[in-house]
Amino acid sequence: MEAIDHQYSGVFRKLLVEKLSALQELKKIRNSNIRSSGISKLILNELGVTATIELASERYDAFVHIPQIDSNHTLINEWRKFFTSQSDAILNFNFAKKLKGSVDLQTSKVSGIFSKVHSKIFIGEGFFQKNGKFSADELGAIITHELGHLFTYYEHLSSSLRTNFAMAAVADRWSGLDTKSKKMELLEAVEDLTDIDFDGIEDLANTRKPGTVNAIIVGAKVHGNRSQLGTDYHDENSYEFLADQFASRHGFSISLASALDKIYKMHYHPASFSATGFFLLEVVKVVTTALTVIGGSPVLLLLFLAAVPIRDEYDPPKARIKRIKGDLIDRLKKKKIPIELTKEYLEQLETLNTIEETLNDYDGLFEYMAKYVLPWRRKQFKAIEFQKDLEALVGNALFASAKKIEVMGDR
Repeated sequence: MEAIDHQYSGVFRKLLVEKLSALQELKKIRNSNIRSSGISKLILNELGVTATIELASERYDAFVHIPQIDSNHTLINEWRKFFTSQSDAILNFNFAKKLKGSVDLQTSKVSGIFSKVHSKIFIGEGFFQKNGKFSADELGAIITHELGHLFTYYEHLSSSLRTNFAMAAVADRWSGLDTKSKKMELLEAVEDLTDIDFDGIEDLANTRKPGTVNAIIVGAKVHGNRSQLGTDYHDENSYEFLADQFASRHGFSISLASALDKIYKMHYHPASFSATGFFLLEVVKVVTTALTVIGGSPVLLLLFLAAVPIRDEYDPPKARIKRIKGDLIDRLKKKKIPIELTKEYLEQLETLNTIEETLNDYDGLFEYMAKYVLPWRRKQFKAIEFQKDLEALVGNALFASAKKIEVMGDR
């Protein structure tokens, strides 16, 4: 999945924060207040997403209910009807442009049938509290993060539907194409629709069986959904990062980072512990595990280490802030922006540096052993770290330093 473009106008952020500020002025927040605030209408107008916000049962909880779409869902039926009515369009190779519904990464907006899918976002009452721990901008960042999950879901769904459409077209038309050139035209249309690059397209056009082509399409999509380094571990939390990135690219970099920092501290995340506190926690974990799980058996220890995840669905807190920072640096690179805005982004980077310094990415004893004791886990961990190093090169601090010097020279 790809990220949206940077939304330099900041219109969505400005309007969302205004409405959230008004809600935070209320002594008691209710679902009826949220419904009448116009936030759902704003989300639909600016992002094309149909979503309502309701209060979560937990005071400081935030999550989105991803809509369950089966074969009888309206969206699937719409695409099925479209494919049936446009079956001849495959011969003209224009079907990609006629699909009823799109996910636009440039404008950060979905349209057509994707706008008809209703979703619910749940936000804890504590985030709306008047004079509470979270500002309206931080609450806006949290909500936009959840909207980022929806946007990524629609992007994935669009890709899947397009792939199915392409495979159905191949199955329906391949045998009827009587020349190699027509088959190559079809394959090129499939490439355009699915973002797949066929290796040896001329050789593929020689095959007689549509099933062979579809097997290659499926293989290419599966391969594309894996990290090019041959591991899925880093990609498992990429969906969380894409949601962070969605919020960041709508201008919520600082407020997202500060909200995350507060949440980590509220929930006593080990990343917010001092070195002494973390050490004491590890001692308790090791002693407890030794007494109740391992039982002194080397075999059980190896099995236990093999089950320890290298990464969960989230990046470690400090790494998460670092990736937000890297995305902000990318924001400076993407477009020639006014000097005032450049100064603002550089100030935000300094704030992100401060937040990052308050967090620690400690590795516990078992996590450390899981990474370095088992050979296959060492390989996976090295692949993850290499991928992160590549990201760091793209969003490097040297570029930010160069921008600082440039700004100083313009004074």
